[in-house]
Amino acid sequence: MKISRPIHRRFFIKPENITQENVELRDKDDIQHIHRVLKLKEKDNIVVLDGSGYEYSVVITSIAQNIIKGKIVETIIHPPTERQASQIELTLVQALPKLNKMDLIISKCTELGVTRIIPAKTRRSIVNLTDESKKLSRWQRIAKASSSQSMRLEIPIINPITDISTSLELIGEVDLGLIFYENATTLLRTVLSRYVAEWEIPKKDCLRKLAIFIGPEGGFAHQEVIQIEAKGFIPVSLGPNLLRCETAPIVALSILLYELGVIG
Repeated sequence: MKISRPIHRRFFIKPENITQENVELRDKDDIQHIHRVLKLKEKDNIVVLDGSGYEYSVVITSIAQNIIKGKIVETIIHPPTERQASQIELTLVQALPKLNKMDLIISKCTELGVTRIIPAKTRRSIVNLTDESKKLSRWQRIAKASSSQSMRLEIPIINPITDISTSLELIGEVDLGLIFYENATTLLRTVLSRYVAEWEIPKKDCLRKLAIFIGPEGGFAHQEVIQIEAKGFIPVSLGPNLLRCETAPIVALSILLYELGVIG
């Protein structure tokens, strides 16, 4: 018998909250969503994921204020070929923008398939965060919710706020590193076409680890571009139009993932 897996009832939980036959949902946001939004009851179906490729169809057995319990009725193991993170690792280093623009960036880039987002303070970042840990928790919740909504099998990593030097250390070696810079004279498509000419194999087979830098509202300072370029990153442009800092990462990721055959 095929078990129903409703797409709007998907929840990521920690592996330690999953046993052989039972699951426990303890996240207060998930519990509130089930209580107040979905208005689910005992015997209703939900889908639970552990973020490592395991998906469970679950029947709710009990609902309390601080915990929801369920029984596993079907287990699906998604092989690595179905999990983007095992095929392409794509890191976005996003210079901190003003206001709540980072919320939108994290939400949309998660939907597209980013693997990791590193928020970075730069010289032209006009932002004063009084509680960085609180902001990080919010961003991680947004990434989790967007992963559920977009049917992802894993949640992207959202790193704590850092600087450019530490970002470069976290990234390490990559197959292709790009810095999107308004004064760059090379277009993104030109760089990608080089890989087609130099590698007589599909781009997705030679480009498995990528990282991109996107600047804040005022762009990167020239010294920052030099610092990032010194690590092998290529300055590129998305074209003649100057995009907002919250638009640029969405466009850049869309193009890259399309060219790599992940979307489209």
